[in-house]
Amino acid sequence: MREKKRSTIVTIAKELGVAPSTVSRAFEPTSRISSEVREKVLKCAAGHGYIPNRAAARLSMKEITVGVLMGDSYAQGEKEMLRGIDDAFRSLYDYKLAVEIKNFTPGESEKTELPGVLAELEGCDGLIVCGVISAGGAELLSEYAVRHPALVLLQSDIKNINRLFLSAHDPAASAVMAAEFLSCCLRNTGKRVMFFTGNRESQIHAGAVEAFSAAADRLGLEIVASEDMKDSPELLARQAAELLRPGAADGIYITSGKSLELCRAVKAMSARPVLVTFDTYPELNGYISDGTVAATIYQNLYSQAFKAFTLLIKYLVEGQRPPKVVSPIPELVLPCALPYYTDVTEKRPEKI
Repeated sequence: MREKKRSTIVTIAKELGVAPSTVSRAFEPTSRISSEVREKVLKCAAGHGYIPNRAAARLSMKEITVGVLMGDSYAQGEKEMLRGIDDAFRSLYDYKLAVEIKNFTPGESEKTELPGVLAELEGCDGLIVCGVISAGGAELLSEYAVRHPALVLLQSDIKNINRLFLSAHDPAASAVMAAEFLSCCLRNTGKRVMFFTGNRESQIHAGAVEAFSAAADRLGLEIVASEDMKDSPELLARQAAELLRPGAADGIYITSGKSLELCRAVKAMSARPVLVTFDTYPELNGYISDGTVAATIYQNLYSQAFKAFTLLIKYLVEGQRPPKVVSPIPELVLPCALPYYTDVTEKRPEKI
């Protein structure tokens, strides 16, 4: 039996009476070609079962450089996000890609650190940013975004910035989930709760405050303390020492992954309040396993970063415009489910 000949852009061009370059441009969303011609080409290509070889097309194109600007205040989270970016980079091996990673210290030093760092990333085709929390840092980033519209925010949003899209978990949904879990646990006991957040200059923690307060009010929980621990373990240790007295609270929720000092303080109590934390990582997992932590909210930083990188590349290379916000499904992790979350290197997000 004679094998059916494979269709090419030349085959389609001859059939439609157009140049092969016209057929090639029809598969590029950003190319200048009439919608009528594009539709004819795509319809004919579908009839022939033709799929363009984008890897070959990329060989003649320039290298795409993605900058990654990451705050270095949360080592465990940074490690998980960089692993997601690295895996996304590897999954897109058929494109010409380069990645340039820069770190900065979030907070007051942003205004002095970021100008130099952003200048080093000026030539990037796209930029992924995580951890900018100060007003001065946000202002500098906004100025950069005017010149470079392919800006992606990771983990936390920044108000009034010209971003391409945001890849982050929903802090409001997580806060409501924590409040509902505490309400169920405290149904037959007292309903006094304490609420600790990471730095409330960051939208991820500021967004949790309003949502948790509203949910607590709806569920009949009494917030006896609402503290900003500013992502500082030292400050959290002082707050815990001052606030955690016998009977002071029946439940506690903390939105920062840097919760170890609070876990130590709760573990030392004879009558422990129900504690809900954030994330999973080796140092915290021991407190989850021994029952000090009743549940933790997994924000899936790996998936957030994987999707941020993948969708940015598809936009830069293929013109596929991403949704304005991409969020993983919130997950409340109980001790019995911890084995499924202890090795993030084996977790892979769904194909985008």
